[in-house]
Amino acid sequence: MHYIVCAFRAEARPLVDYFGLKREKTLPWPLYRGRGICLIVCGMGKDSAIAATAALLSRFPPAQTDILVNIGICAAPSQVPIGTLIQASTLHTTKQPIPLATFPNVRAIPLQSVDSICKEACDYAVDMEAYGIFTAARRFLPKAQIRFLKIVSDHFDPEAVDIHKVSKLITNHLTQLETLLSYQ
Repeated sequence: MHYIVCAFRAEARPLVDYFGLKREKTLPWPLYRGRGICLIVCGMGKDSAIAATAALLSRFPPAQTDILVNIGICAAPSQVPIGTLIQASTLHTTKQPIPLATFPNVRAIPLQSVDSICKEACDYAVDMEAYGIFTAARRFLPKAQIRFLKIVSDHFDPEAVDIHKVSKLITNHLTQLETLLSYQ
């Protein structure tokens, strides 16, 4: 099983359509299943990410070979072009950086998980859910089975991002995401 956690419906919709996932109403978050995939839309922020991820993995307990992937958008330094698919090599929070497992052949850079929308340039890619997803997922899965794939949506200019842009960014990488999800 592949568990996918997205923060926004605009991130999830292209994946739901591409993989032909069907809506289920077994959890209080939007949940879609099919083709060995279970996708949940957690909402924005660390607390929402923790709650939705824990509920997902409690409701559908993972097997030893299952993997959880957070797919979504992030802000990144200007050296990383908008639209680039990246993965988190390390997860940075207020504590020590956490080294992460990565897929082959995808640019890996540090990801910092923040508590509010970031408008000031940072040396890392930045999102608001990764640390929450990681915190909850670690109770169910080994660290090596938790991955973070992000598509750069902006260079710390959140006003430049809208739902249509988000969906287009995800859509542009669907075949590559499918390939990565089939990698074990």
